[in-house]
Amino acid sequence: QPLRDALRITEIMYRPAGNPDAEFIEIQNIGWSRVALGDLRLAGGVRYDFAAAGIDQLEAGQRLVIARNPELIRAAPGGGQANIVGPWDGKLSNNGEAIRLETAWGETVLSVDYNGNWHGQADGRGRSLVLRDPASAEAAWSTKGGWMPSLFPGGSPGRSDDELAALDSPLWINEVMSGSDGWIELFNPA
Repeated sequence: QPLRDALRITEIMYRPAGNPDAEFIEIQNIGWSRVALGDLRLAGGVRYDFAAAGIDQLEAGQRLVIARNPELIRAAPGGGQANIVGPWDGKLSNNGEAIRLETAWGETVLSVDYNGNWHGQADGRGRSLVLRDPASAEAAWSTKGGWMPSLFPGGSPGRSDDELAALDSPLWINEVMSGSDGWIELFNPA
């Protein structure tokens, strides 16, 4: 299976709230078989050579997070279960830029141009950009409509937003009694 058909950049945290070292890029294998990563690298504002990752292959459906500061991402909620590598060289532009996944000999496998003005929630307010549909046509990868802000502060490195939403069990206020002897009854429907 060609790399272009199997790999996608699915999440970009280009301007995190608070700590600028919390930048990351997530790639996912949406293909039906494992792909070799050893001859690939990220290029653009950030540079990372996958030969240094110690992860030679990405299984079908698996995600890999490339981070400016891997330990910071691992310490974030949900980050402990993610496959995280790094650090990378460089910094993602807050205004937007092209991020390329290319072979070691410079052939572009895929390229994503993001814009820092697409979604205000992802522009320093704690959300990442998430590719709406990893199976979408290449033309959507570099458009505002192809991306949305993440559902969760800090993004969802190593998981889809849907996977994290399932972990966030709802808690309902079921009943309230006011007064000096008041109380609140909580209900967990999960």
